[in-house]
Amino acid sequence: MTKKLSLILALIFGLFFLSNFSHAANTWPAGTGTDIGGNLPPDPIVYEPSGLAWHSRLGTLFIVGDSGNISEITSDGSLLHNWYNGSFLDLEGIAVANPASNYVYVGEEGNRTIYEFDITSWTLSGKSWDLSAWMPDVPGQGLEALTFVPNGDHPYTNSSSGGLFYAGHQGDGKIYVFDINLSLSGSVNYISTITPLAGTTDLSGLDYEPSTQILYAIFDSSDLLLEMNASGTVLNSYDMPGSAQEGVAVQSNKLSKHNY
Repeated sequence: MTKKLSLILALIFGLFFLSNFSHAANTWPAGTGTDIGGNLPPDPIVYEPSGLAWHSRLGTLFIVGDSGNISEITSDGSLLHNWYNGSFLDLEGIAVANPASNYVYVGEEGNRTIYEFDITSWTLSGKSWDLSAWMPDVPGQGLEALTFVPNGDHPYTNSSSGGLFYAGHQGDGKIYVFDINLSLSGSVNYISTITPLAGTTDLSGLDYEPSTQILYAIFDSSDLLLEMNASGTVLNSYDMPGSAQEGVAVQSNKLSKHNY
């Protein structure tokens, strides 16, 4: 952890798969972190956090659980909102595309689909984007991570929606890049596929920090955190503390070049 960044990891337990990890990583340069999940509400069984994103305008964390929860908490863990829908049993990723808007975007694993969620009414907006034509259908190992990279930071053609979605696949360990028209439900253009580390699977979390232009990826079975640029070039790697890590969110004290 550098002086410029505070990193929040969601350490959670579940059923995962071994990878072929062989990349030498640096020792984690900070402590093991503080558990701030004690106030998360139980769903009918147990709340299992599966992805999180820092909302820079609100100064809060948004979390999804794989039994159908979307929650908002403060940085010390106080619960502000919770939404539950038992028909969404596989929410694994969440991204903030534009912090000035009233929406966040959640990724459902099995259907490999992104849904728009309204954080003012705390309901689904009705818009969704199916990515299953490009992301492989691997039962229990589908869309596991989601983040958004603004125009000007990624190496691809600019999107009319202000940036591109990066969706991580657990089964093959790859990142799929999409241009999604946020004004039109179902309108998706596939852009590219990034392979962070060949042969390394179990990609479980993604986060992009615009102020430092670093893309973070975590690999659960390897207890590995990668720092990359938006092209997928690995800049640094760390052995993470704990086990079964499924989400990563970065809060920076640097000013972003992006104005929303």
